[in-house]
Amino acid sequence: MTSSSVGPRFGQAVIGPPGAGKTTYCHGMARFLAARGRAVAVVNLDPANDRLPYPVDIDVSELVNLADVMETQNLGPNGGLMYCMEYVEQNLDWLFQRLEALQGRRYMLLDFPGQVELYTHGNTVQRLLKRLEQWGCRLTTVHLIDAHHCSDAGKFISATLISLTTMVRLELPHVNVLSKIDLIESCGRLAFDLNFYTDVMEVRNLLPYLEARPMDPRKKDNEEDEMEEEVGEEVEDGEGQMRGGMDRMFARRYHKLNEAMCELIEDYSLVAFHPLNIEDGKCIARVLAVVDKCNGYLLGAEERAKEGGGEAALLSTLAGLAFRAQPDADRVKDVQDRYMDKEDGVES
Repeated sequence: MTSSSVGPRFGQAVIGPPGAGKTTYCHGMARFLAARGRAVAVVNLDPANDRLPYPVDIDVSELVNLADVMETQNLGPNGGLMYCMEYVEQNLDWLFQRLEALQGRRYMLLDFPGQVELYTHGNTVQRLLKRLEQWGCRLTTVHLIDAHHCSDAGKFISATLISLTTMVRLELPHVNVLSKIDLIESCGRLAFDLNFYTDVMEVRNLLPYLEARPMDPRKKDNEEDEMEEEVGEEVEDGEGQMRGGMDRMFARRYHKLNEAMCELIEDYSLVAFHPLNIEDGKCIARVLAVVDKCNGYLLGAEERAKEGGGEAALLSTLAGLAFRAQPDADRVKDVQDRYMDKEDGVES
């Protein structure tokens, strides 16, 4: 089945771990696009998200619902969600019919589930996206990662590996986003400048931080000493071993594995992140410019304006070109100056 509307549809397949802000992103991006005159449709493809905080144009829970599947099929949350997505794949005509009913060339925001295994192990979402492409959708995958992971070396390396795996498996134009950038230092100061985490160039520099015992940089030295003494008194056994040192021993034991993972990320050299605060119009515009370049929407906006899309579409195109002309380093520095503690000394 192919789209009967004239010309292709464009859109974003929004994915990411639970809590990364996918639903908030879709809501904020939809409002941003609508304010700029772009007709947009929001599609909820998460069967577990049956209580949406905003209205959607298509809701997959009308077709299949996770709670019902868990009850009728005697499945847990993970197995139930896998079942739901396979059911959606088998009934894609239901989705296509509702997309056709939206009429015209609508720009779509597809809100996918947050279960990581759907993208790193299963093939259901990959096949579903392929069918959408064949139907006439030009999609870009937008992968959200919570920015606070940057304050923990292990979490950041894990998040980068997930992003890399997803990029390779989904085989779509891909944009990685550090969401909630305004809260990036909520769990501690960063070891490096923000550019280090957005460019993902020398991840091996994080290895020493994996082998050190996790410390909260916001605490003073005497507070850390007191905490270490309390932990030592609590878990010290007859052999005088402390749990505080076990983290270091674990990291050192797997040093070669950690080193190999960092080398893998650097060898592929595919992952880079774009910072985003969904309440910041400038951040949204920059991310949107990158997304539109990936799926080709930006290249056709001028033609659509001439055909009756109005000046709003053309102005949106020119704004996107202006943002892309600005060097990436300057864009990241602008975000860092606004959302990170200027008094914190971080390594460059």
